[in-house]
Amino acid sequence: SLGSTGGGGWKKWWQARIAREGQSSETANKDFTYMNGMLGRFYEDLEHEDPPRPFAGISIRDRHAKPSQKLEVPVDWIVEKWFAPGALDGLNEEARDILLISIETGCRQNEIYNLPSSAICLNDPIPHLRIAHEASDDPDERREVKNLSSHREIPLVGVALAAAKRHPDGFPRYRNKSSYSASVNKYLRENGMLPTGVTIGGTRHS
Repeated sequence: SLGSTGGGGWKKWWQARIAREGQSSETANKDFTYMNGMLGRFYEDLEHEDPPRPFAGISIRDRHAKPSQKLEVPVDWIVEKWFAPGALDGLNEEARDILLISIETGCRQNEIYNLPSSAICLNDPIPHLRIAHEASDDPDERREVKNLSSHREIPLVGVALAAAKRHPDGFPRYRNKSSYSASVNKYLRENGMLPTGVTIGGTRHS
């Protein structure tokens, strides 16, 4: 069907779905990106000299859409609620320390729980995390970052350094899985430790 309709046909399909179901333009644009990437890799494997790019430049703009950035977790809230004695004792050790590293560094959660042991550099003069794309046949060493500008080294200090020292080999319980956010959000909400409308993803913006 892509051969007959191309990206333009896919865009019309999404426009109809947005009107019918209330889906967001952001969801549609992510789909265009995924399709573009999938086809690019497909034609690259075929060593196609002039691959078609039916999704290049395809997007849907919603002038009335609200900004999608997650609301930040107020710093005072973190200090008073999350750092209160015993507040995080109900979380398993990996979940607690992923949260502590995200608080101190502002890293995305998946950047932390997908870290291979080789990217937790505790013996360097400045202990740090190495956030980078890793291509590997070993799923425990493989990871992707959001974009090129996300490649960086993050110094470890304070509670983040202490947490990393407790997990020098990373976080196998959550590595390459998607269960971390839901379980930690649930715990914090059930214990009155998340402001209304805020999720732990907001630590990235705190």
